[in-house]
Amino acid sequence: MIAAEGARNHGLLNVPTEDFFATRHTLPTNLKEQKKIAAFMKLLERRIDAQRRLVENLKSYKRGVSTAIFTESLHIGSKSKWQEFSLGDFCTVVMGQSPDSTTYNSDGLGLPLVQGNADICEGITQPQHFTSAPTKIATANSILLSVRAPVGSVSIANQTVCIGRGVCSITSENMDFLYQLLVHIQDKWKKIEQGGTFTAISGDDIRRFRVNIPCVSDQIIVGRFLGAIDHLINQNKAICVALSKLKSAFLQILFI
Repeated sequence: MIAAEGARNHGLLNVPTEDFFATRHTLPTNLKEQKKIAAFMKLLERRIDAQRRLVENLKSYKRGVSTAIFTESLHIGSKSKWQEFSLGDFCTVVMGQSPDSTTYNSDGLGLPLVQGNADICEGITQPQHFTSAPTKIATANSILLSVRAPVGSVSIANQTVCIGRGVCSITSENMDFLYQLLVHIQDKWKKIEQGGTFTAISGDDIRRFRVNIPCVSDQIIVGRFLGAIDHLINQNKAICVALSKLKSAFLQILFI
């Protein structure tokens, strides 16, 4: 409320030093109460930091275990050797196609439109627009792969959506395993992506991409095992968010 635009740096807001020290605040006069409030907030901050470290440690553990599984240095299920296939041999790949821009709307008419990474948050589709004339459709729980910069990002369609040319949908009989496989190889698309400023991969690039996969029964086991770790990560991320909201609530209650 007391910030003003700087004389030298236009667009940047500054608070003069004398105005900063002249601001008025409501504080508890009892020093013991001040110390109790500070100690409580520090305790809550330490709990949040610990929760964040737990999430990062779980992510690190997931990356290590996933790498070990997909490089066959760790066997889950049978010990049968994995075989090499092209993605197109066991997956259905549908490339996106952008509908006519005149059909875009923000009124919920038609289907949600996923054009690319701008419509994805935390690996889940969060479309910003709809289209009343959908072209290519991906059903709920389909796996979406970014085919334009950044190439290889993996997400899940949380509802039936229209997919634009920035993504493709990939489905197979064992979706849990396919998702984990695509997450594991998402950095490897850089070897085949084409273009200058805006890189991309084609449908043929995706279908021809070679991967090693286990037998069907082991695919199910691997998908469920790594999915369980993802579930644990998401649970602890939710706790972290809840603790941060709790801290904000206490700041509002204590200081306003």
